[in-house]
Amino acid sequence: DKQLASADEKNFKAFVEQVVHVHPDDDQLGWEAEANFGILYGLYRFASQRRDDGPLLKVFNPDLESDGWASKHSVVYYCQRDMPFLVDSLRMALNRLGMNIHLFESSLLWAVRDDSGVLQATTGKQAGGAQRESIGYIIIDHCSDAEQLSDISKTLRDALEDVALVVGDFQPMLQCLDNCITEVSSLGGNHAE
Repeated sequence: DKQLASADEKNFKAFVEQVVHVHPDDDQLGWEAEANFGILYGLYRFASQRRDDGPLLKVFNPDLESDGWASKHSVVYYCQRDMPFLVDSLRMALNRLGMNIHLFESSLLWAVRDDSGVLQATTGKQAGGAQRESIGYIIIDHCSDAEQLSDISKTLRDALEDVALVVGDFQPMLQCLDNCITEVSSLGGNHAE
């Protein structure tokens, strides 16, 4: 609590309740308190500003001085409007890169953001003006090469954008199909075959 500004404390606590309430990882429960605070507060700060509907993604090596915690692994933070196949797509992209996944924590939460995308509140239930978001962190093999970190980031961003492209048209396609079924049915007879 000493590291939090008082304005952030309430929102951060609600955020943590949503992120870890389902299934905190057994290994992570054995971490130092500072490391758990660091990864969660870093994720909170990372997800606190999302200007548009696109994915937020950060691949980095936590540093005690700049991040408030350190790790022997590289870390991926992500935040994206919830949609099917996000977690599996991220796993497959990391597998294609040959990266070992040491921990993958993914949560769904309802995020209330202001018009500029600043996170105002999080909740486990749908609330007025809230959007369901998938948020998480992935601990992977350490990558000291900046170019490799950039490649990982590009590959994961491409995977998130591909998922959004594929599933973004799903509801309009269903509506179009329903319209076609209704039109064929209105013709009478047995045209639906």
